[in-house]
Amino acid sequence: MLRVILVEDDGDQAEDIRRALVSAFGDVSVETITSESDFQQAIYGAFDTAPHVIVIDIMIQGSAEGQSEFPAETPAFHMAGFRCEALLRSRGDATPVILYSVLDRSVLEESLARVGPNTQYVMKELHLNSLTNVIGKLVSTS
Repeated sequence: MLRVILVEDDGDQAEDIRRALVSAFGDVSVETITSESDFQQAIYGAFDTAPHVIVIDIMIQGSAEGQSEFPAETPAFHMAGFRCEALLRSRGDATPVILYSVLDRSVLEESLARVGPNTQYVMKELHLNSLTNVIGKLVSTS
């Protein structure tokens, strides 16, 4: 069974991703986390079962602690997914991570240059083929 942690605050998008994963891989367990603070709690409590891959929406709802890293005019959710990935890596976790966003890669280059070696970026698309293809490659090599 493929085990995926999905960090996504939009319920409709989370359901679309879950359906795409089931369609592509069949037997899939998707645990959805909806905010940076929920991710922090989950990681400190350890995940119920070690995931094969973690998919993180870059622009999820941020925690109050994360706000201080950005200018006051920037919403808390801005780039909270990067903070989730950094927290995971700071704990020595090497689980493959896919950072997922509607933002074009060119807008994210500076932040993407700082992510861990086992982290990839995939742009959100309506059909979700890019996401399922990258997950398929990750799990076939692990």
